Parts: sequence; C-alpha cells; structure tokens
Amino acid sequence: MKDKNDKDQTGMWSNRASVQITRTMKDILFNKWMLLAFSLILIPFIISLYMLADPVSDIEQWPELFNVLAIVIFMQILLLMFSLVYGASMMNEEIESRTATYLFLRGSKRFEVQLYKFIGTYVSLSILFTISMVLTYFTLSLHTSYDIMSDQIMQLMALLGAFYFGLFAYLALFSLIGVLFKHPLVVGLIFAFFWEVIMVNIPVNVQQITIMYYVRSIYLGTEAVRKFGDIDQKGGVVGSIIALILIGLSSLLLASLAISKKDIH
Repeated sequence: MKDKNDKDQTGMWSNRASVQITRTMKDILFNKWMLLAFSLILIPFIISLYMLADPVSDIEQWPELFNVLAIVIFMQILLLMFSLVYGASMMNEEIESRTATYLFLRGSKRFEVQLYKFIGTYVSLSILFTISMVLTYFTLSLHTSYDIMSDQIMQLMALLGAFYFGLFAYLALFSLIGVLFKHPLVVGLIFAFFWEVIMVNIPVNVQQITIMYYVRSIYLGTEAVRKFGDIDQKGGVVGSIIALILIGLSSLLLASLAISKKDIH
C-alpha cells in the first residue's frame, strides 16, 4: 500500500513538473514578443551575414571576430539582458496573472512552481542562443576551408559552455531579485550594467567578485580561445564552473525560501 502511494505521489510530481515546464517553454517560445526577442538574439548572426559581403582578407581574422562577438555581444550584452528580463519577471508574471495562486490551490508547492518556471525558462533561452551561436560561427567560417573550420570548432564549444553556466547563475540570481524587490528590473539593471560590466573590465582584483569574471574565464581558459584572449583572466575553468554552479544553486535556494514566505493572494 505504501509503495502504491509513493508511486502515485511520484507520478503526480512528474506530471506537474512536465506540465508546468512545457507551459513555461510555450509561453516563452510562442508569445507575441518572441519575434523581437529572437531578432535581438540574432544580432551577432546578422553581423556575420554582413561580413560575408565583405569577407576578411586574412582567414585568421574570422576567429578573432567571433571572439569579439562572443565576449562583447553574447556575454556582456545579450546574456545579461535576457537573464535580467526573464529572471526578474519569472515569478511576478505568475503572481500578477494569479496563475501561481491557482497552481498552489491545485497542490503545487511554491518552490516547485518557482523551480519549474526556472527550468522552462533556462531551456528555452538555451535553445534560442544555441541557434544564434551556431549560425554565427558557421556563417563567419564559410569563406575558409573545412580544416580550419573544424580546427576552431572548440571555440564555439567554449562559448556554448561558458554561456550555459553563465545563464544558469545569472537567471537564478535575477529570479531571486525578482522575488525580493518590488522593482526588480531597476535593481537588476544597476547590478548587471553598472556592476557586472564595469567591474569586470577594470584591471584590478575586483574582477573576481563579479559573475562575469567566471563566465569569461571558462571561455578564455579554453585552449582554442586562449590565443585570441587579450583580457587578463586568471580564473581556472574548473574553478569557474564550480563557482557559477554554487552561485546558481544558492540563488535558487534563497529564491525558494523567499517565495515560500511571500504574501501571495
């Protein structure tokens, strides 16, 4: 009897998880703002298309251009922008639409709703940015040989890895900010673009107290990228991955605790 109850509880839990994660992904990928959002995500790809009309004369230059797009646009602009917008509004949208109240009444625990919303958002953004990064890389490398393209493929892998871990940490942190503050976008903007972007580019030791430092360390610490890195980044790849995972997990835990105490009616 106990085993049957355990199986029923597990089935209910997995069903709630799949339904809420799927609903979150549909809300993100198929809403009226997606055309605008995906157009912004494709900015590096649009730049690479422009480069096809005026290709670089030296085939060694396109990996350097991809390196600039990776650090400046993908990491320092798009990663921060989308993590902030989707993270800060993650639970607020559920609360304002009273969807959260409905889910609570149907048996979903508050931390479950927050966790499933996070997973659906993370997977959706990962899919969109992976498409943009892959298109950008292969478009830039079209005018070169297959051997050179394959030799530099680890540069793309390094960017994907750094982005996935960075997205995990930033999205979790901004979801925490979204729960704690009445105006999370304002707080998030100050943190993202006045702290993360400025401090990580100051050539002093304060770089280590930014999340972006560890995101860039994963990318720049890869062998295929190291020769293009003109930024002094001393963080090790493994240590940076661990740091981002810990930041993400601790932010999710604190967000779950905060949402469990939040007055929602």
